[in-house]
Amino acid sequence: MSRIGVVIIRVKIGDRFGKLVIVEQLKERSSDGRLIYECKCDCGNTVKVRSKELINGDTVSCKCYRKEQVKKRYKNGTQPDRIFSDKLNKNNKSGIKRSLFR
Repeated sequence: MSRIGVVIIRVKIGDRFGKLVIVEQLKERSSDGRLIYECKCDCGNTVKVRSKELINGDTVSCKCYRKEQVKKRYKNGTQPDRIFSDKLNKNNKSGIKRSLFR
């Protein structure tokens, strides 16, 4: 019996997924039975990642990529999306846009 529409992706040592490169396949498995790989990030950190997360693209770094994106988006701890939004904050009782009282 053949499965139609199922693509099996083989993951090998040395394959790159985002900023991660697979270093080795660990003997342990995740709770749902999937393989776990030890990967090295471009920044030098090593992380354990499930095969499903690598293949789906859910995990692309050791969280360093997310930190970089946050730094680019929020400079000096400010959130420009919230500052320049035309929507009123749910805590805003004055009705004046872009006002924040704490």
